[in-house]
Amino acid sequence: MVEIDGVVHDTISRFDAYCTYYRMSNYLIEDLEDTTHEVVFKALAEPFDKATILAERGEIIRKAEDYAENNWYVGKILINGELLK
Repeated sequence: MVEIDGVVHDTISRFDAYCTYYRMSNYLIEDLEDTTHEVVFKALAEPFDKATILAERGEIIRKAEDYAENNWYVGKILINGELLK
């Protein structure tokens, strides 16, 4: 979930049929006013059916424990401006 200035901007699933390995993906936030913003990223805790999503590509979960956690790993964040505390 992406929250900007206290308002939910978008809720997207980062888990797709190719999530059998770690890979880089991106998400662009556009059309923000040129001012100070507070941006919050949260991994949602609601469960979803990973087996069904992987099955879209013919993948089968062989070890359920490998897919039990719901984590999001941030690799890079690009900021067009200044990062404030």
